[in-house]
Amino acid sequence: MMSLLSLWGFFSRRANGFFIALALITLLGAGLRLIKLGEYPGGYGQDEAINLYDAWSLLTTGAEHHGDRWPLNSRQFGDSPSTLPSYLTMPFVVLFGPTEFATRLPCALLNVAAIPLIGLLLFHLFRSRAAGLFAATLLAVSPWNIYFSRWAVSPGFVTFYQIAGMCLMIRLLTGQNHRIRVYGSAILTGFIFFLWTHQYLSQYFFAPLMIGVGLLLWSKTNWPRIFVAGGVYSAFMLLAILTRAHDPATAGRLQNECIVFADHILRNFWHNYWDYQSFQYLFHAPPMLALHQIPGVSHIPHSLAPFYGLGLATLLAAIFIPRRLLSLLGRPITPDDIRHWRRAALWMLAGFLLAPIVGALFTQKMYTARMTHLLTQVLLITSLGCATVWYLLRRIPLRIAAPVFVILLAFYLGQSTVKTFKGLARNDLFFKEYLQQGVPDVMRYLARQPDVRSAHFPRMLQGYIYHLCFTPVHPTRLNHAEVSPPSPGPDERWRYAEVNKVGNYFFNQDLNAVDIAKNSTLRHQVRDRNQIWYDLYERNGDWFVVKHSETQP
Repeated sequence: MMSLLSLWGFFSRRANGFFIALALITLLGAGLRLIKLGEYPGGYGQDEAINLYDAWSLLTTGAEHHGDRWPLNSRQFGDSPSTLPSYLTMPFVVLFGPTEFATRLPCALLNVAAIPLIGLLLFHLFRSRAAGLFAATLLAVSPWNIYFSRWAVSPGFVTFYQIAGMCLMIRLLTGQNHRIRVYGSAILTGFIFFLWTHQYLSQYFFAPLMIGVGLLLWSKTNWPRIFVAGGVYSAFMLLAILTRAHDPATAGRLQNECIVFADHILRNFWHNYWDYQSFQYLFHAPPMLALHQIPGVSHIPHSLAPFYGLGLATLLAAIFIPRRLLSLLGRPITPDDIRHWRRAALWMLAGFLLAPIVGALFTQKMYTARMTHLLTQVLLITSLGCATVWYLLRRIPLRIAAPVFVILLAFYLGQSTVKTFKGLARNDLFFKEYLQQGVPDVMRYLARQPDVRSAHFPRMLQGYIYHLCFTPVHPTRLNHAEVSPPSPGPDERWRYAEVNKVGNYFFNQDLNAVDIAKNSTLRHQVRDRNQIWYDLYERNGDWFVVKHSETQP
């Protein structure tokens, strides 16, 4: 124990101890996100496949797979999601080719970068190294962030942009750097604001609200740099909004799932809002996603709930009784510190109150379960609660209590992380089925066959994109007309684009698996350990891909 205390004293005495600790925490988070990245999670989601093929297509043709040249939005799902993930994937396709690893690496790296940034964010907000280190640690081992870091879907990028945007904003509004450096930072801040807002449709609501509240709180003496950052942000956002306004279909989910178009608007909104603020949602995680199927894995580990409550109490105390709070915690009590803590608390509380609004506006909870901005706010508040305990323990005569608290918390988080990965391993087959395991292997096998006159596939989510990625169909040879999403009727809800035919590959077929098994020759089975995913049958050059479970009598 004495050696641990000596080590802790070494770091606490050094001016750069905070950054050394932050670097070590980041290395831990990097390992959890990068090891076997191409293999886990098993399977390969259609969102990932689209990002990969669009990156490859943009590199070779300057257009995404529908033929749109250098778009800000892609015509994937009827709501035109952002093309930013594909642009980020392009350099990795150059390095590693069109592979699963190339798809997932940019998302994983950005979320690794989010770990030190969230530490710096809380450090600058409350001038507290302890709060910053707790925040970095909780994000590094957070189950939901580890999962979204390794699965390259659009919401997985949001955490980095949100944290980076808020961190740059605080530095810009409170820093006193050289003028040229300040305006360079303002340009970068405005551009990151754009990436944060445009990355995911929900952020069109949440990001401007958070940015606006921050400007109101820290705007008195910083108007020149605010105008520069705001001008850059507005220019890019105007371009993005005009692009969406040009095609009304880009509203997609907003038109079809928003409670504004349903009955009992206020009642539904109020119910949804508090549902997203509930303990059940934050600390128990109802089964909305594959991640939530793992026993014991939730958005935030259950045992951290008291720190979340204490963090909320700290925010309220910083707003209403900041002098007493700082005195209790043993923090500096100057007019500047009091103002800074109050503003920071107001901004974090605003984020806590605003974050569920986006989810409350939609009827389908599975959409908002993927909106990680709410979870980022909860993690920040929980980290502040942990820091409050640290400062209180340092005030008592038994000085060893604070380091022991950190050691016990680290042991608990380590145990929780091990439990998470054991759960992920036990549920490996579930994840693979959820992410269409075996489809890339099917396409790769068919690509090696010299006699494929036609290939017929059962209904699956955008199966055509796997054909484009892994057969592969080079983007310069793609017939864009074949993969243009069909226009839905006036009374139809949004749906995944159903492409029925690309070349001699036919998708979304109603195949009679038993009849095919009787009248065709089994050529290949795609399997994983003892699990057989697909049977591939051939008859006179016509190939039929059927789920193995459907061929059994």
